[in-house]
Amino acid sequence: MGFVTGKSPVPMTAAAVVVAASIFLVDAVLPLGVAGGVPYVALVLMGVWFPRAGHTYVLAAAGSVLTVAGYFASPEGGTFWVVMTNRALALFAIWITAFLIASRKRFENQLLLARATLEDEVAKRVDQLMASETRFRAVTQSAQDAIITVDRAGRIVQWNHGAQSLFGYDDADIVGKPVTTLIPERYRDAHAAGFERVMAGGERRLLAPVEVEVVGGDGVEFPVELTISAWNSGDQRYVSSIMRDIRERRRAEAELHKLSQTVEQNPNLIFITDTNGVIEYANDMFYEITGYSPEEVIGKNPGIIKSGRTPVSVYESLWTTLL
Repeated sequence: MGFVTGKSPVPMTAAAVVVAASIFLVDAVLPLGVAGGVPYVALVLMGVWFPRAGHTYVLAAAGSVLTVAGYFASPEGGTFWVVMTNRALALFAIWITAFLIASRKRFENQLLLARATLEDEVAKRVDQLMASETRFRAVTQSAQDAIITVDRAGRIVQWNHGAQSLFGYDDADIVGKPVTTLIPERYRDAHAAGFERVMAGGERRLLAPVEVEVVGGDGVEFPVELTISAWNSGDQRYVSSIMRDIRERRRAEAELHKLSQTVEQNPNLIFITDTNGVIEYANDMFYEITGYSPEEVIGKNPGIIKSGRTPVSVYESLWTTLL
């Protein structure tokens, strides 16, 4: 148990004066043969209630002065060397007590200072973490992509607005549920194996984006681009997933593929130029009819295939129509 600190020095000073005066009066009426200076140790012990270690030394100095004064004020009595020894031992007891109390008080004051500093640092750190968490939540909630965080047990612990829009689940309906709710049943075994590998990884990992099938709240499957990041917080491990809806991209790719197939299989000569009239693409029929190779055509002007028999006005009309 530590010493009591922090009391006002004014009433404690008054109490110390009363104690010192009482001990001196008793010492003054006792003969010199009695060790009347020893009770001043009680005066020094009062230093435990003063706020600073220096107060203890002030009390010790006062006790020492009164011990010497008591020698002159006390009635004659006792053997001289015994009297002097008693007074010397009293002074020794006073100062050794003062030293021990002051040392303990300095130690406690250092502990109090260290505690206050630590509490300030902890408070600052907590404020920083709260601010960081607030910013993180603001970013994740405002993101258009779905951001989902899963704990080690595979339960969803964070669900942003993007995920709500993508899957159709509100927070109350999905948070705490297994992430397999969002995975088509035929893929769940593969997911479980992959999830365990990621969780066993130990360090933070960011996996390359992959395209996977997921299932929404309406039971309809659709493709997403998935990026997974595994991370630790204390002794807990989490996996955060960013999912981007790629249904429109898949449709555009399918249309582009159909167009490409149409152009490639077209029996007519087809080539494509940029706005400066430089050839960027030509179909197989172009090379078959003209006899040129891709290296001879790509990057060139369509003029390489002019026969000279078509009027210039036809070409001018053609480019005017295109541009």
